[in-house]
Amino acid sequence: MEEGLFLTEHSIQIGKRGSTYSKDEIDKARELGFEIVTAEEMFKLGIDKVAQMIQERVGYVKVFVTFDIDFIDSAYAPGTGTPEVGGPTSREALELIRKGLKGLNFAGFDLVEVYPQYDPGFITALLAVNIVFEFISLIASNKKNTLTLQSSRPLKVLALWEKIYKQIFKMPIGLRSS
Repeated sequence: MEEGLFLTEHSIQIGKRGSTYSKDEIDKARELGFEIVTAEEMFKLGIDKVAQMIQERVGYVKVFVTFDIDFIDSAYAPGTGTPEVGGPTSREALELIRKGLKGLNFAGFDLVEVYPQYDPGFITALLAVNIVFEFISLIASNKKNTLTLQSSRPLKVLALWEKIYKQIFKMPIGLRSS
């Protein structure tokens, strides 16, 4: 932000919660121009309203999405360096991604804070793979973005992702429920 690399008036942070965040931090972010929706506010508003807020806030500009896995309740994503209770379920997170990010003009995305050493059952890794798959699927289905890509590129990306998924989990993507 200090370097002017993104537009705070089109930026939104969803799901802040926990003892590590003070009211001051949220107020400072808002003063800088970010829209902040705390976890408490998110649950009161509901997935559909928060998804609408994302769509309206981001609008037509290119968007880079950073998804922090500790957004999700630690019961569903224990393999993170900063687990916090009180977040959404994996189902709620996927619904928010599908509704809130649909049709956005992606510049890119990432998923952070997955720590396999804290995830012996691979619960978090499986969720992370599915979240990234959702991102790729959104890009592939977004006509605005596919017009700027070679026509076969989204399919090649999905095929590559399926290969990676199979190597990690030793099962084809087709077995996942949606």
